[in-house]
Amino acid sequence: MNLAALLLCLQAAAQAGPHRPRVGLVLSGGGARGAAHVGVLRVLEELHVPVDFVTGTSMGAIVGGLYSAGLSPDEIERILTETDWLTLFDDDPPREHMSWRRKLDDRGYLVDLEIGLSAEGIELPRGLIQGQKLNPLFRDLTLRGLVDEDFDKLRLPFRAVAMDVVDGDTVVLARGDLAQAMRASMSIAGAFAPVEVDGRLLVDGGYVDNLPVDVAETLGAEVVIAVDVGTPPVDDRGKLRSLFAISSQVQDLVVAASRRASRARLDADDVLVVPELGDLSFTAFDESKRAIAIGRAAAEARADALAKLAVDAGAWSAFLARQRAPAPPPRVVRAVRIENRSRLSTATLEELVGVRAGDVLDSSAVHADLQRLSGLGYFESVDFEVKRGDDGVELVYSVREKEWGPNYLRFGLSLNEDFSGRSDYGLGLGLTVAPVGELGAEWRTELHIGSTLGVASEYYQPLDHALRWFVAPRVSILRRTNELDEHASVGDFEYRVDERAVGLDLGRNLGDWGEARVGLQRSKGDLDAETSVPQPEEGEFTDVAWTAGLRWDKLDERDFPHHGVVGGLQAWLAREELGSDDDHDRALLTTAAYSTWGDFTGTAALELGTSFGTDLPLQRQFLLGGFGRLSGRAPNSIAGDELGLARVGGYYGLGGAFVPTYAGFALELGQAWDRRAAVTLASLEPSAALYFGADTPLGPLVLGAGVAEAGQSSFFLILGRGP
Repeated sequence: MNLAALLLCLQAAAQAGPHRPRVGLVLSGGGARGAAHVGVLRVLEELHVPVDFVTGTSMGAIVGGLYSAGLSPDEIERILTETDWLTLFDDDPPREHMSWRRKLDDRGYLVDLEIGLSAEGIELPRGLIQGQKLNPLFRDLTLRGLVDEDFDKLRLPFRAVAMDVVDGDTVVLARGDLAQAMRASMSIAGAFAPVEVDGRLLVDGGYVDNLPVDVAETLGAEVVIAVDVGTPPVDDRGKLRSLFAISSQVQDLVVAASRRASRARLDADDVLVVPELGDLSFTAFDESKRAIAIGRAAAEARADALAKLAVDAGAWSAFLARQRAPAPPPRVVRAVRIENRSRLSTATLEELVGVRAGDVLDSSAVHADLQRLSGLGYFESVDFEVKRGDDGVELVYSVREKEWGPNYLRFGLSLNEDFSGRSDYGLGLGLTVAPVGELGAEWRTELHIGSTLGVASEYYQPLDHALRWFVAPRVSILRRTNELDEHASVGDFEYRVDERAVGLDLGRNLGDWGEARVGLQRSKGDLDAETSVPQPEEGEFTDVAWTAGLRWDKLDERDFPHHGVVGGLQAWLAREELGSDDDHDRALLTTAAYSTWGDFTGTAALELGTSFGTDLPLQRQFLLGGFGRLSGRAPNSIAGDELGLARVGGYYGLGGAFVPTYAGFALELGQAWDRRAAVTLASLEPSAALYFGADTPLGPLVLGAGVAEAGQSSFFLILGRGP
C-alpha cells in the first residue's frame, strides 16, 4: 500500500472514531413494577445512549414493544399513568354498552361467576381475565409501528418471551402480531387466559426467562443493558400465612431463579440496573409515577457505566430519527371483514359493526364496534386487526365463542334480615343455553330456593339479524309468602301464594338500553291467608291478562351507580272474557336517576301504582316497605290497590379499589292505599335511613337503620339481590 493510501485509511479511521458495540436493552417482567423501565429509558435518552435491540418479558415486553414500535418515553409514561388498568382487567364492556339481555343477567341476583356445563361435566374459563379490553388497547398502541409480521422491521428489532403452557418450552416471539406477542408475554397463568399463537398456548414468559439476556445475545448484542424489576421472594417466614401468600411465594421463587440465571450471563462490559422498588406491589398500577421515579434513580446511579455507550449529537439524532415513529396519516378503510368463530351468523354480527369501507380509520369507532360485539356476552375474545395495503387498510374483526359454553351456570344468594324475627333469604341457580342458532336465541331457566321458592324458564328468540324483534314464551311455578303489618280488612296477617303461569310475549329491543313487550299471560294458583277473618280471595284463582311493559337501564354500575337512569312501566289487564275470575287492571311506574359530584352520588326515585279504580285480588296488590321503600317498615309489609313513593338520598364513596365502600342516607315519603278515594298527600308516611354499603363479589352488602312515623324503626342487613 503506498503512503497516500495509508494516510487516507488513517484519516477515515480517525473520523469514524472507536467501534460502537451493538447494545441490547433487556427489560424484565414485574407487573406494575415494570413502570420503572420508563425511568431507565429517560436516562438512556438523556445520556444519548442508543440501543440496537430490545427484548422483554411480561411488562418488559409491553414497555419494550412500545419503544420498539416507535413511541417515546413520554408517550409510554402517559399510557402507564393515564390508563385505568383495573378497568382493563375486567372483561365486561362498560355497563352502558352491554346488550339488554346481559343487563337482565346483571340485574338478577346471581353472582358474577359463570361456569360452563357440558356432557363432560363442569367446565371453567382458562383464566379469570380473557383480555377483552387488553387486546384492543395493545393494538391501538402499536398501530403507529404497523409494518409487517417481522419484528426485525420495527423501528427497533424486538423479541418478546413467553412460555408454552403445554410443554413448558420457552417461546421467543420474533414475528407475527406485535400486540398479540405483548399480550402473550404478560399472561399470568390462572389470572389471564393463555394466548394461542401458531398453535401453541402461551402464558407469561417470566416462568422461564424473566430477564431475557440470552435472547439479546442471540440477536447480536455485544453489550447488554439489563433492567431487573422482578418481585423478590419474601424472606420472612411469618408473612407466609395464607394460601395467596404461599402461592405468590412459589411463583416469585421460580421467577427469581430465572433472573439469577440471566444475571449470571452478564460480564464486566454489561450494565445491570436494579430499581429499588421495595414492597411496591406488581398490581400497584396507581403508583406508576413512583415506579418511574425509582427507575430513573437506579439508572442515574449507573450513569458512569451507561455513559461509556453514549454517542455524539449527530449519531444520536440519527438514532431518534430511526426510533421515533411519526404519527400515521389518516388511513382509509378499503374493506371490513369479520372472522367469525361462533354459532351466530356473520350477517348478525355485521349488523353490529358501524365502520364501513370508505371510512377513515377511527379508533373510537372501532372500539364502539368492539363494545357492541362484546356486549352480546357470547364471546371469549373480541379483537381487531388492521392490515396495511397500498390503497388503504383492511379492518378485520375477530370473535371467538366461549370454549366453556354454550351452557352456562350461575349461582347466587340473597339475604334480608331485619333483626326483629323476619328474614328473607334465597339461593339461586341459573342455567342459560346460548347462543342457540344463528340469530342468538337463548333459553334461560332460574331456580330459587328460600323464602321465595320456584322455577322460571323463558325461551328468547330474535326474529331478525339486527336483533330488534323477538318472541319469548315463558313458564313459571312460584311460591311466595308475605307478612303484612297493615291491610284494610283485617290488619296484620300472613298469606301464601302458589302460582303457575304461562305466557307469550312479542317484544322489541331498544338498542342496548331497554326493551318493550306486549303479551298474554295465564295464571292459576292458590292463596292461603293465615288470619282469623276469612278472606274472599282465599282458595283457587285464575288470572288471564294482557300484559305490556317498557323497561330501561342506562346505569354505569349495577349496585352503586354513579350516573344514569333505570326504571320500567308495567301494565296488567285481566279480563273475564279471556277466562279470568274477574276484570282488574294495574299499572306500575318505577324510575330512579343518579348523578355524581366528586365522591358523592345523589339519587332520586319515584314509584306510582294504580288499579284504575278496580279491586285488585290480594296476589296482585302493590307492596311497600323495606330499605329504600319506607326503610322504617319491614319489607313488603304494606299492601294496597294504589301506591305512591318518592325518595331522595345519596351515598359518599369511602374508597376501596376491589371492594368499594359507601356511607349513605335515604329520605322517603310513601304509602299504599286500599282504594283510590283514600289517596291524599296528608296520608303519606315519612321515613328515613342511614346505611353503610359495600360492592362485594357476592352482590351489594348494606347494613343500616331506618325510622318511620309513630316511632317505628328497623335495622337491616342485606346481601345480594332478591328474585
